[in-house]
Amino acid sequence: MHRNLLNLRHETSHEPAEDPQLSAMVDNWVRLGLITADFGKKAADEKTYDWVESRPEFQRQRSKETEERKVAFEPGIVECTSLGQQFASVVGLLDEQSKSSSAEPPKP
Repeated sequence: MHRNLLNLRHETSHEPAEDPQLSAMVDNWVRLGLITADFGKKAADEKTYDWVESRPEFQRQRSKETEERKVAFEPGIVECTSLGQQFASVVGLLDEQSKSSSAEPPKP
C-alpha cells in the first residue's frame, strides 16, 4: 500500500518509473520540513490527476482489491517549503532561473 503516489517518470523515455522507497521519502521530506503534503487541498482541474489510474503501483493495488479491501485515491497537493527551496538551491537542484523566481516554488 502506498501513502504517497507521484507521477515519477524516466527522464528520457518518459515511461512511468517506480521507486519502492518513494512513499517513505515523501513522508521523510515532510517530516524534515522540505515539503508539505496537504490532502485537504486538491488541484482545481480534476484532469491534473488523470495519470493516477495508469500508474503501475495503483494498478497492482487495484488488482488485489476485494469486497473488504477497496483501493482509493485521495488527491492532494505537494508544495516545496522555503526551507525546501533553500535546500534544493544548496544541493544544486535548482537552475539559475528557478533561484531568481520566487513566484512559484519548484516541484521536489
